[in-house]
Amino acid sequence: MQELWMDGKKICYEKHGRGTPIIFIHPPGMGRMVFREQKQLCDRFQIITVDLSGHGDSDTRIERVTISIYTEEVLQLLNALHIEQAVICGYSAGGSIAQEFAFTYPERTRALILSGGYPLVSTSVIKTVHILGIKLLPKQSYFLSKVISTSHTKEPYFQQQLKEHMNKANPNVWRQFYKLSYHYDCREQLPSLRCPVLLLYGSKSDYINKYLSFYQKAVPHVQYHIIQQCTHQLPTRRWKEFNEVVGEFVSRL
Repeated sequence: MQELWMDGKKICYEKHGRGTPIIFIHPPGMGRMVFREQKQLCDRFQIITVDLSGHGDSDTRIERVTISIYTEEVLQLLNALHIEQAVICGYSAGGSIAQEFAFTYPERTRALILSGGYPLVSTSVIKTVHILGIKLLPKQSYFLSKVISTSHTKEPYFQQQLKEHMNKANPNVWRQFYKLSYHYDCREQLPSLRCPVLLLYGSKSDYINKYLSFYQKAVPHVQYHIIQQCTHQLPTRRWKEFNEVVGEFVSRL
């Protein structure tokens, strides 16, 4: 783990390997631990995982976070690492930060990858997921971390790792991140994307993968891959196929 100081607060991240940089952006509460298996891509690429402020081992920089603030954290991290362009990969609600970064800093975005990504929260299931997260936090953060970690892996040790890392998150920041994602809507900005875009979805996540049509209509030359017999938790549950698809995509850039 390495540390970067922003505005007097530490932001923790990990950097492994060399080559094309890929920075992975986590959803609310999860922190960089959710990308444990993506570090195996480091034999071909430079893999960067980060705890956004208020998550994991990072400090809570401010009491009220915004999409723009998290976007700037990603930018400052790239600047500190002297990276001119990176592949930006957002998982689930982390995709709101990844997309906003691509819109705001197209010159710094080599490509955009969204795993279970969406331009807005519109389906009933995903609305319910966000509303439950908002209602359970901050008081039920330990319960929520147990539910989420269990849904991401059947491996007991990895479950424990995820749960412990999530329990480090500031519950108020975690709740705000859910609210930010719930209200995020980037449909009007999608046609402005000019970088290569890869979408990954699980075939059993109908409430998420139906967003594919939004991107196909709005984004030029979008690529996608459906992982069969899998739900939403692709980076952990089907990490081998996930890594293979991501690796092939980045290698072609």
